[in-house]
Amino acid sequence: MAEEQKPIRLREKDCLIDWAHHSAEDENGNPIEEDWTELREEWLHEDCDCNEHSLANPEKCYRYYTFDYDDDMYKKWMRQYGYDEFQISYWGLEKMFNDEWIKSPAFVDWKDFRVFHSLLQIESFVESINDCGMRVAILTYFIDNAEYLLGKTTKREISPALKNLRTRYKEAAKIRKEEEALKNADERKKTPKEKPEFVLSLDEIIEYVKTKSPESAPAIRSMLYDMMLHKEGWNKPSTLKKIDSMDVKIVHQGDNVYGNKIGNKIESVGAGAIGVQEVHE
Repeated sequence: MAEEQKPIRLREKDCLIDWAHHSAEDENGNPIEEDWTELREEWLHEDCDCNEHSLANPEKCYRYYTFDYDDDMYKKWMRQYGYDEFQISYWGLEKMFNDEWIKSPAFVDWKDFRVFHSLLQIESFVESINDCGMRVAILTYFIDNAEYLLGKTTKREISPALKNLRTRYKEAAKIRKEEEALKNADERKKTPKEKPEFVLSLDEIIEYVKTKSPESAPAIRSMLYDMMLHKEGWNKPSTLKKIDSMDVKIVHQGDNVYGNKIGNKIESVGAGAIGVQEVHE
């Protein structure tokens, strides 16, 4: 008799759905692959959104935790390892808070979970939440609604301990915030500041020379000619025409003479430039 084959031991990751390469069929029934990533997001919100109108409950938390797993395979994995749906829904509630899917503890039907009846149960759950601020929010919600959630007797017995626990996590949240601020400040110091980029158009340069600084025309024109030779995209007839338009004549202001000058030669003298002597090499 052949030896009985043992069932394959599944790993949790073996049950994952590949949304980007999902098996489907074309119009003729032939197997194909489709990218269902966008559909996944749409379906996740349809099945698992939690807000003031639709509270997180065990069923919704189970769907959230198992959403990326093939349902039949995952249930087989659960049986192999001895987990039930309620355990998975508890993990789902933790995951919803840690993924920031649930925005407030007020969006949870805590009574429907039927496990939050003692200080130990509440403290154990709060400890599984990563964000100290959300830990404080959950404890505050239990303190403010203790009679409804826990009953009068339990409220009287554990409210002082819940308040003490909340104080501890408030301090932790405060310290984490200060540490994060210091870390961000250090990162900013290490990150080189971006140098501001100053951009002037050719038209702005020419307008400045013509109206405010005619004496700078030769130097700026020389610079722009050099740009035409070495800058990509500058060597165009329209650019040359603009540069040549800076043919500013010399003007006389008191003892100062301004104009177009190359080397020791003054090329042109404007009207009224009395006392100007042209120098030729």
